[in-house]
Amino acid sequence: VVLSLLLLCAASAFADCSTLTNVTEVVPLLHVGETVHFNFEFIGGTEPYHFALVAGELPPGVNLTGSGGLRGKVKGAGTGSFDAFIQVTDAEGCTLTVAYNIQVE
Repeated sequence: VVLSLLLLCAASAFADCSTLTNVTEVVPLLHVGETVHFNFEFIGGTEPYHFALVAGELPPGVNLTGSGGLRGKVKGAGTGSFDAFIQVTDAEGCTLTVAYNIQVE
């Protein structure tokens, strides 16, 4: 286990993380009661990517998939503004965190 952790750390230490780039500038306006099917887009780095919510919150009823999709149905109490910090990690261990403001009516 220790050896595999060292190899993972070594791989990310030598990867060129400068190429991992966010393409998604904004999340479209979401509506209460509607099904959400939206994908974050990043380029560069080494695929596959893994996505995680590392801070903030998503609207009630909406989840982030590990492959970078927002899925679910916005629940009634979910109107307003939600700040979500989405982190993408590539296969080399490079990470990029982007803040999104998600609006719901």
